[in-house]
Amino acid sequence: MEYNELIEKLAATLGVEGLEQEDGVAVLNVDGMHIAFLHEENKDELLIFATVGMPPPEAEDRFANILLQANHLFHATGGATFAQNPETREYTLVRALPLGSLDGESLAAALDSFVNTLEKWIGLLADFRPSEDTAKETGGQESTFDFGNSAIMQV
Repeated sequence: MEYNELIEKLAATLGVEGLEQEDGVAVLNVDGMHIAFLHEENKDELLIFATVGMPPPEAEDRFANILLQANHLFHATGGATFAQNPETREYTLVRALPLGSLDGESLAAALDSFVNTLEKWIGLLADFRPSEDTAKETGGQESTFDFGNSAIMQV
């Protein structure tokens, strides 16, 4: 299916009118999160991406390490991966899907999974504290984040 047709099918599946595109990027607002869609023409893929945010400056390295570990085998990313925007330094969640395998319903299902994963990471970032604060609150015990999929990460 062609990219523009796919975006139209997604809009119809979701009951959204006028999913507008600017410079080949379509943006959908889901519960205050801006989810973007881009056709990667060289690979004939659809990219779904959204901003997770920025950690506190004092914990930036620690949060980056958590994101790298979450990328391992996609255990905590639902098939997506994390990246850092070189201009804004904000972290983003990105998922690439083969365009030829998608239709409106399969893209809506992939979007649902992406949004659920994004919500978890935005929530984790909102509650994120540097290790010193966490250690004080937990009596020196390391904290764990359970990402489902039976992948528990020590941080």
